[in-house]
Amino acid sequence: MVKAHAPEDYGTDLRWYRKIVENSLPDHLKREARSSGAGKKLGTLLSKLSAWVEPVTVVELGTNLGIGTVSLAMGMKPESTLLTFDHNEQFIKIGRGAIAELVKRRRLPQIQLVASSFDAIIPERYLQGRKTDLLYIDGDHTYDGVKSNLEKWQAHLAENSLVIIDDIRWSADMWRAWQWALCSFPHAHALDLGRIGLLHLDSSQPVPQRLCFRW
Repeated sequence: MVKAHAPEDYGTDLRWYRKIVENSLPDHLKREARSSGAGKKLGTLLSKLSAWVEPVTVVELGTNLGIGTVSLAMGMKPESTLLTFDHNEQFIKIGRGAIAELVKRRRLPQIQLVASSFDAIIPERYLQGRKTDLLYIDGDHTYDGVKSNLEKWQAHLAENSLVIIDDIRWSADMWRAWQWALCSFPHAHALDLGRIGLLHLDSSQPVPQRLCFRW
């Protein structure tokens, strides 16, 4: 029987998904799989943020092995859509197979995995007139990459959308990218959680809040 969204068993399904992914990998990539992607703490947060936003459309830049993808999807309603992009075709193929197995256990939104460089993505082609309610950036860990991704997708963000930038303290370059994002979204509420940065485009609040604490 396929289960509906059940946050309390999120950890069980995530461990199950990770095991399916690891079993699909060649031996030389299994160690990378165990250390890459969202762990349980970050994955739970992504799921809760996704549920809070109640998105119709989510865009993820940086699928990797799909751990973050599945985390976001578990917070979404079945009728919504998640678009996830990664340049690594092997990881996309593995993710497709593992997600196909996961949907037999739990109801998930429509998930479209696309193998593409971020520069080659044409947002209009995939959004088809929709706006992005949640944008998760976790692929290119460079200042130029984050800046380029935000500039490309900014015009496609919905009102009251949420932007999540992972690994903002990964390097001086990523910290610089986070500071640039703060300046580029002057009217957004910003929350620095240490590892990730959140930008909430809330048009109902004229004075943005800028908060920082370690999570």
